[in-house]
Order: sequence, then structure tokens, then C-alpha cells
Amino acid sequence: ALARHARDRGWPPIERTVVPSHQGGLLTITETYFAIARTVDASRERVFRMWTDPEELSRWYRGDPFDYLEVDAPARIVLTTGEPELLIVTLSEVGGHTVMTFEGSAPADEAEDAERAWHAMLDRLAAGLR
Repeated sequence: ALARHARDRGWPPIERTVVPSHQGGLLTITETYFAIARTVDASRERVFRMWTDPEELSRWYRGDPFDYLEVDAPARIVLTTGEPELLIVTLSEVGGHTVMTFEGSAPADEAEDAERAWHAMLDRLAAGLR
């Protein structure tokens, strides 16, 4: 929510946050948030189809099936892969291009690998739009 608030107000992007947990013992880091933005030379509608059309999705996405929790075509998708985290995709038109912002989280000890995997998948998505 804080990252979206910053983005909507034109502030510098918040690229990572840490969610601590304190349950009567030591403070532990449970989740790490990350955001990835890509500017692509395609319409929002086309990028939206890449996320929602099963055939298009299969060309770039490698992972558990998505459960779509909120769909606001063609601007925003909230989804999950059955894990407790939410994934949020926001599509904005800027200067004839689409800015795709992906927000995700992962357990702190898996965050780097998760972020790296999403970077690779989003690179494949962007390449599929060319």
C-alpha cells in the first residue's frame, strides 16, 4: 500500500520493504516486498491480455496457476498463486507506451530468488510483446 501511495503521488519508488514479526521472542523478518517496473511498446490492452489470456500467459509465465482475485481491465490485476502473498500488476499509459508495475512479496529467505525469477519472467513477457 505504501509503495502504491508513493507511486500515485510521483514520489521516488519504494523498491523493497521488510515486514517484521514479533511474537514474544526475537524480532524476525517474515516477508520482503519488491516492485518491478517495465516500460513496453504495446497498448495496455495487449499487455493485459498477456496476463489474462491462457495461451498468451503460457508463452512467458512459469509457475503455479494464477487465481485472479481482482480484475480491473485493462488497468489492474490482483492475483495469487495459492500462496498467502498477493501479486499486483498495474498498467499505466505513459507517452504512447505502457508502464507495467509488478508488486510481489516472498518469505525473507526466498525473496532474492523470487525477485530474480519474476525479473526473468517479465523479461520474457516484454520480449513477447516485440
